[in-house]
Amino acid sequence: MKRLEGKVALISGTARGQGRAAALRFAAEGALVVGGDLPHEEAAETRRLIAREGGTALSPGPLDITDKASVRSWVAGGRRRLRRRRRRLRQRRPDRFAHQPAHSALRVRGRRDRR
Repeated sequence: MKRLEGKVALISGTARGQGRAAALRFAAEGALVVGGDLPHEEAAETRRLIAREGGTALSPGPLDITDKASVRSWVAGGRRRLRRRRRRLRQRRPDRFAHQPAHSALRVRGRRDRR
């Protein structure tokens, strides 16, 4: 078993440089990578590189980390795709995912969590 198997990594800046290197490394360790960057086509290329190596990555859309709405949309897109993926996996291997609720893999801290 790989060190990050069953974990989700949200990584910004996956189009190139350190973000791409981090995404490739996390995927190699078994994490599901949800990546994003402003140059979406380059971020999608990182997703393809990860898939070629046998990993799993999502790139929900362009990401501008200076825009709060863009970040929320990115996280929500990753969450939606993750739920769909987990549903498909549960249908194929219900024994492996029976103990995990669908929302447990990706938790985002918001105002309600800070009380």
